[in-house]
Amino acid sequence: MSKSLPPPFAPPMHGGPSLSQGNVDGLRYLEMFSYIFRSPDGISNVLLCGICFLIPIVGPIVLLGYRYEVLEHWHRHSQADYPKFDFGRFGDYLSRGIWPFLVLFVASFLLIPIVLLVYVLSFFVFAMGGIAGDGFAIVGAILGFGILILGVMLAAALLGTVTIPMEMKAGLQKDFGAGFDMGFVKNFVRSTWKETVIGFLFLYAANLVLIFVGFLALCIGMYFSMAILLMAQTHFEHQLYLLYLKRGGTPIPTPHPFAGPPKNAPSGW
Repeated sequence: MSKSLPPPFAPPMHGGPSLSQGNVDGLRYLEMFSYIFRSPDGISNVLLCGICFLIPIVGPIVLLGYRYEVLEHWHRHSQADYPKFDFGRFGDYLSRGIWPFLVLFVASFLLIPIVLLVYVLSFFVFAMGGIAGDGFAIVGAILGFGILILGVMLAAALLGTVTIPMEMKAGLQKDFGAGFDMGFVKNFVRSTWKETVIGFLFLYAANLVLIFVGFLALCIGMYFSMAILLMAQTHFEHQLYLLYLKRGGTPIPTPHPFAGPPKNAPSGW
């Protein structure tokens, strides 16, 4: 008979109780970003992750692998900071990241018909403004552009309710097939869909600000802005996973099951 796994541990939620203590039932939005720099390696992690974004195709896969190294590290160790990004483990990150990358690649095809529908709707609004006359052309263009941007963001957020549990299971189990465990996906979506959609929209809004700031920093800053967003999304996924567990979800088994809390775990965990 297989042994049941103990619940995973969370990184510290500074300034208040942790999600793992069962008295928080929501997301901590600002902490997705502030937690990045709690670690003494926070700035170097951002810089190294930003450099990875400069590597075509392979770089983002490596960063996906690093994300699930971080999540597993947090599940094993209480009060843990972000582990240091180590270029010496480039191959390890790559081999781990390939599975969630392939899962996301397959799942992304679900977004194509939704985006096409949004494009058609925005073009229709734009065209109707032009037909209505010059006075309505600008209004139609503004509304059409707004529908396009908001529609794509909302479509991606809704799709994220499905892709997050898929990539999370593939990344933590290091198994492509695990990402298509529809029973797990269904339970995860049912437990966290509201927080997932709101969290995605928050991150998209933050992304627009970060990309704009990065663009002002001689454009090269955009890559480091993307690194910050990647790390914020890692913390976001961890919070979602803890909420899923709190609401009765089954822990994801990992290739190396954790044996329990560290012997010298700080008090309160």
